[in-house]
Amino acid sequence: MLLIGRFVFLGVISMPYLFLMIVVLLSACGGGGGGSAVPSSTETPVIAPTLPASTLNVRYGPELPQTGILKLPAGNGPHPLAVIIHGGCWNRFIASASLMQPMADALTRAGWATLNLEYRVSNDPGYQAPMTFTDIALAMDSLPQMVGNLPVNLKRTVLVGHSAGGHLALWAAARPSIPVTSGLYKANPILPQAVIGLAAIPDLVAYQASFGCGSYISNLRGNFSDAEVSPQAMQSKIPTYLFSAVFDNIVSANFADAYQKLQMSQGQIATVTTVSGDHFVLIQSYGIVFDEILKQMNAVPAAP
Repeated sequence: MLLIGRFVFLGVISMPYLFLMIVVLLSACGGGGGGSAVPSSTETPVIAPTLPASTLNVRYGPELPQTGILKLPAGNGPHPLAVIIHGGCWNRFIASASLMQPMADALTRAGWATLNLEYRVSNDPGYQAPMTFTDIALAMDSLPQMVGNLPVNLKRTVLVGHSAGGHLALWAAARPSIPVTSGLYKANPILPQAVIGLAAIPDLVAYQASFGCGSYISNLRGNFSDAEVSPQAMQSKIPTYLFSAVFDNIVSANFADAYQKLQMSQGQIATVTTVSGDHFVLIQSYGIVFDEILKQMNAVPAAP
């Protein structure tokens, strides 16, 4: 794997959802990005007992899943904002926003306002493409209304997406490149200052051919072209920081490598950090991997 100004970090292997692991065992998916990693540490996690200062349930649209959990840290702010997008194969039976809430709470304890999004997915009743994409776009464009007069600094917004949610985070950052003739095009969309892709899936075509979760992609995207829905075929000018796990049997580290090469070929900032562990070590709420993700987030400057 190509590492640009990054290091290999330790991780603690987590326990994934049972259903998703059954899917993994039944699929012939690719492994991690190769190479060796330093063995995982045996440190005892220390989790702060304090809760975020306030919690709000917010809506960005009228449909049932168009919601988010907004948490603010203690203090006057203004606080940087992490918009968090869960994964789960774009499939309601596998995961929901609850998967990312422990990580969101840890980020809030560390000083970040967090908005943990829910959205419509490919096997929801009545789903029609491109509902997943329009939900993520609407959530981003509704940020000024959702945070209102709260002490949140929208000029320092970071998108954090895991797995299929990483695909959506990269897509949201690349929205300006969508053809103007597309139903997904919007002039002057709200963009983050950076994207943190945790085992993100940039290439829908390659992923559909490589893993069982790809079976949901056809319904997810409908007849929309790669240039409209697949970040690997789009252009993003947003700094992108990708994290991959060596023993990830759900999203191969090769996807991060390929997307980094694309971004760098377009003159954009893109780094890849490889950690030891599985697909779910990247969303733990403590430990060395979490600390490195937080370090990268804290280094993102506010927009002018």
